[in-house]
Amino acid sequence: MENRYAVVKPQRTNTNRRLYTDEDVEKLRLLKEATQKGYTISRISNFSSEKISELLNRQKISKHNSSNTENFFLQESLSDIFDMNPNKLEKTFLKASVELSQLHLMDKLIVPLIYKIGEMWKSGDMRISHEHFSSSIIKNFLLNIIKNSHPNESAPKIVVTTPSGQLHELGALISACVASFEGWSIIYLGPNLPAEEIASAVRRINAKFISLSIVYPLDDSHLEEQLKRLRILITHEVKILVGGRGTQSYSKVLNEINAVIINSTGELIEKLTVDSVK
Repeated sequence: MENRYAVVKPQRTNTNRRLYTDEDVEKLRLLKEATQKGYTISRISNFSSEKISELLNRQKISKHNSSNTENFFLQESLSDIFDMNPNKLEKTFLKASVELSQLHLMDKLIVPLIYKIGEMWKSGDMRISHEHFSSSIIKNFLLNIIKNSHPNESAPKIVVTTPSGQLHELGALISACVASFEGWSIIYLGPNLPAEEIASAVRRINAKFISLSIVYPLDDSHLEEQLKRLRILITHEVKILVGGRGTQSYSKVLNEINAVIINSTGELIEKLTVDSVK
């Protein structure tokens, strides 16, 4: 974080060791707290300590209202889905993107909404047509976020997809959005790709990371073979991050290929931030 975004500029000793002032330490502390509260480094790295502190204080005051706001957008989205009103659902998402921070938009609206839709479909409270309708709108919304991100020319690259046989792509798209918030250059390949195609894309763009999403099925021996093959086809310098509901079912093979299981957007951000400055 410090190297990539130049958030502080410590002095150097004759032996090239860094010397931090009290102001440097305080700014790094505030930045860490701010990222934990949902702000992205790429957004606030140039802010002064006073401005970051003001943002944090403002967030504490509005925490209760924020919770009500998030619930309001969740209920509005569900209503729009049942009404099958694409224009209204898109407007609800756009309004939420203004009211909520980028990460809270994912964590407090999009992720819970996808989970709620899945649960209602399983229980019979939502038709398959509603599920397909909502997935298409959410997919387009997330793709637009990625499309409208403008990383630096020198930004590290990450390939995002789902492996062969994995057709559910919303989790992959959420990961791509979060990485874009952190300033990464996103190469999104869509779902259901064989290992050879993923590896080819990684080599062509010299990507540092692969982000995969695994949801269903949970006992696919073909997927296990594909994951092993992917690791053989790429260098061990390329990190493989894997998220989604199905990851625990494949934990053994994921450990074998030295993949990192990601359980939350916070874990994803931490991994991307730490490794982007190495």
